[in-house]
Amino acid sequence: MKLRAISIFLTLLVTYNYISAEEIPHNSIIHGRWSVENSPYIVMGIAIVPEDSTLIIDPGVTVLLKSSTEYTDFYYETIGVGLIKVYGNIIAKGTETDSITFSRNQDGLWGSISILNSNERISEFKFCKFEYGSYVDDEWCGLNYYSGALGIENSNVNIYNSTYQYNGASIISGNSIIKINECLIKSNNSNDIKVYESNAQIKNNQLINNQIHGIASFGSTSEILNNLVANNGQYGIRSYESNDSIASNLIFDNQTSGIIISGGNAISYRNIIWGSNSGIRVNSGKPRIVNNTIVFNNYFGIYFGWQAQPYIVNSIFFGNQAMAYYNEQDTAIFAYSLLQSESLPSNFLNGGGNIFNLDPSFVDEHKHDFALSEDSPCIDSGAAFFIWEGDTIVQLSSEEYNDNAPDIGAIESEHQGTFVENNWIKSYRLNQNYPNPFYESTNIELNLIDCDEAYLVIYNLSGNAVKYFKIMRSGPQVISWDGNDKNGNILNGGIYIYRLYTKQGIYSKTMLMSR
Repeated sequence: MKLRAISIFLTLLVTYNYISAEEIPHNSIIHGRWSVENSPYIVMGIAIVPEDSTLIIDPGVTVLLKSSTEYTDFYYETIGVGLIKVYGNIIAKGTETDSITFSRNQDGLWGSISILNSNERISEFKFCKFEYGSYVDDEWCGLNYYSGALGIENSNVNIYNSTYQYNGASIISGNSIIKINECLIKSNNSNDIKVYESNAQIKNNQLINNQIHGIASFGSTSEILNNLVANNGQYGIRSYESNDSIASNLIFDNQTSGIIISGGNAISYRNIIWGSNSGIRVNSGKPRIVNNTIVFNNYFGIYFGWQAQPYIVNSIFFGNQAMAYYNEQDTAIFAYSLLQSESLPSNFLNGGGNIFNLDPSFVDEHKHDFALSEDSPCIDSGAAFFIWEGDTIVQLSSEEYNDNAPDIGAIESEHQGTFVENNWIKSYRLNQNYPNPFYESTNIELNLIDCDEAYLVIYNLSGNAVKYFKIMRSGPQVISWDGNDKNGNILNGGIYIYRLYTKQGIYSKTMLMSR
């Protein structure tokens, strides 16, 4: 009797859920509000939010789109999967405890939620879950690229605190303004975030265990900031003919490359990259690679393509199987970097300030803690300002680093600019010159302890010594330089390197004369 009562209760429960569901027939016009009382909403084909209309989806709502395992069901002409086309506006804002779910109604994958030509208003997704979405293949959306579980074309969309998993493709955007913040994008079977000719902010996300890549930017201006990009099947972040800022990302264990750059004017800044086949691959162009920590990659720290000319400044290359793979036609400028080699290959240019073949002395490399220990040679050894052939490659404000100069690597240390090497304690202080840049003259402060003889030498970027000062006493002191060479000739403006030579070691910084 008790089992029969339970059976009747379950039957009534299923019947109630079926009655409360709202089915959206093929070719429906939708707008207004979808409430949790009528949830789940089952989209059986194409559903359209018209121009000048808004669809609001309440917290806790489940949207089930018709799914299929048949390839032909994903063609628009013979569509057999759910597809929501938004020409107006969609607002789907769940909460941390009541998220909104977009999923399938049976086995297989569903089509797409595609937002089209909606630049005048901002569509929003917050605390949403997208799973088992895919694409719909046809010319209706302009290009096939603009599909995915969430496809965006000529629109303005914000996506926050949402999860994308088990999709064929996750978020694909074209000619749009898009923000993707604090999302979890994992275990997807194809593309994860792809932006074409868009203005994108991709910030504070986790992109892990995806089959192809984490983030790809094509012909876009993207801010890719503070993301964790790990264990993806090909590359972590790809920038193709884009003006991307790729900054402060943690990128590891991606199959081919942590970052791959082809053309454009991308900058890679303060990224930590390890565990991929190559840390950074530069196929072409002149990207700026500044203050990166590129370590313990399976083959190469940096892989050069056929037309690569990157500027590499303030970066650490250590523990990679080899520092670089390159061809004879590749060129690069390395400056103020710690390099895992005795010297640079002949076709690479030395911009000065490099440290060769020393251990960067991380806090705990085995636990992937790549902060600098107190005895690291990278502390205060970077350049705050670096120009090459008239191009400003690095220009850091004093708020962007501690103490006298930037550290080499992605993590700025709080330690002072002293370190231990060969059991000698180097008690010195070589400060950044002031003013910097300067026009007529500049001052260089230094402090020597227990030193009866030292030299301060100023070099041009060709490596020629243009001026030197002999120092015969310990203690704090200021050296003034009027910008003339050792023969009294007026020098041209540009970047100069000044080095302090003591019995304990050599210490370098850079300065800019703006004549």
